[in-house]
This record gives sequence, structure tokens and C-alpha cells, in this order.
Amino acid sequence: MSSVSHPKFSDDLFKKKYANLNSKQKEAVDTIEGPVMVIAGPGTGKTTILTLRIANILQKTDTPASGILAITYTDAGAKNMRVKLRELIGSRADEVRIHTFHGFAASVISEFHDHFPHLSKSEQITDIEAESIVRSILADVKFADIRPFGNPDMYIGPILGAIRECKKEAWTPSVLRSFAEGEAERVRKSPESISTRGASKGELKADAKNRIERLKKTMLLADVFELYEEAKRGKYHDFDDLLIELLAALGNDPLLLQLLQEKF
Repeated sequence: MSSVSHPKFSDDLFKKKYANLNSKQKEAVDTIEGPVMVIAGPGTGKTTILTLRIANILQKTDTPASGILAITYTDAGAKNMRVKLRELIGSRADEVRIHTFHGFAASVISEFHDHFPHLSKSEQITDIEAESIVRSILADVKFADIRPFGNPDMYIGPILGAIRECKKEAWTPSVLRSFAEGEAERVRKSPESISTRGASKGELKADAKNRIERLKKTMLLADVFELYEEAKRGKYHDFDDLLIELLAALGNDPLLLQLLQEKF
């Protein structure tokens, strides 16, 4: 590809930062086509590599800045990336789409809202509304084991936290339930779970019983998760639903996928 000249590109700063990279980091920056994976720990310069690679792509190709998509985990990370990129390419950095994962999902849903018609009447759920839904679900006697007498709200916070974690991993209630059931069966059948001496010889060890009890609570969590989603459907969505909705749409909506592929 031919180099494209951009007057605001800071060539001296690029060369200075590039010179400080090791050979593998330079390889990542120099590879402007095709996939590249960089595995590195915190504070090892991943953001610098990403910004240098973006600057390199924009300098050496005719790719528009708006055609670059960068996704990171935190708002602070996204801000830091844009600051570093602005040092390299000036105001064109503001045209590059830099988002958190949730922020990108929200932007796609907003920009292509006609591909998400079921969300048009759905409102962002508040913490109080989410807690209220879980509290009403736990009122069922089947959830007595996670609604302790004397402190019935004890597990509401942890349950909502666990649901959030499941959604971040794209785990549905059925996936969670299947995992817990399979793991409980594995523990029951494992020779290591059977006591070989003492009064409990031939029976499940206490540790195995404890693990199975915890997995039973995970199965109950899956039931709560499922009922929680049913209660929200059509009325509310939470922050992590944005990720789930986008993942589902990319798998089921070929036109949306093509639009994003052509856009970025």
C-alpha cells in the first residue's frame, strides 16, 4: 500500500516511541493488515502499541480515521488511548471510534436502532428495580436455601453480581444450570470424592458434599437468573444486556454484521 501523507502526523514522536519497543512489539505495530495478538501483563505498554498501530495504519493506508475501531475495558483506558493517539495524529484522533465494550454495544444499538426494535420500549433498569425483582423471586419457598431466615435479603446483592458476571461471559441461565448439574454429577462419581476409611468409609467425603451443596445453590441461581430475565423482558434492560443483545444480533442479523464490517 502507498503511504498517505497527513500533515498532523507527528513523525518524530512516532519514531521516538517506536524505537523504545522490543522486536515483538514492533512486529505488532508494523503488521497493518490481518490479525495480531499481543499477550502482555498490566503496565507493559499495550496501549502504546495499539495507538502506534492505529497511527501506522492511518499513515500508510487510505483508511479513514472513522474506519478504525478500538475497544477497551474501562472508561479510563479509552480516555488514555485517545490522549496518546491525539499526541501522534492530532485532532484526527477524535474521529477514531474508541469505546469500552459496553459503550460500543450501546453506540451500535443507538445508531442501528431499527435492528433492535424490541428494545425501543425497554428502559434501563435501576438498582432498586433490579433488587425488587430478585426479592419477589426469592419469596418463593423453593429458594429458601438462598433466603436465610432473619436476613432474607442477604443474597440479593451477590445474586445480581453473579448475574452480571454470567452476562459478561455470555452465559445464559441454561448454560449455568447445565454446568452446575454436570459438575455436581462429576463430583458424585469421582473416586476422589469417596471416603476410604473411618466411620464414613464408602460415603461421600464432607468436602465433596459441601461442593455439591454449593453447586445446588448455583442451580438455584440459574433459576433466579431465568425468572429475573423473564420479569425484565419487554420492560427493562440492564447494562450488561447491551453486550448480550449485540452478540445475538451479530449472530442472527447478517445485514447488521455486514454494515459493521464495512464501517470498520
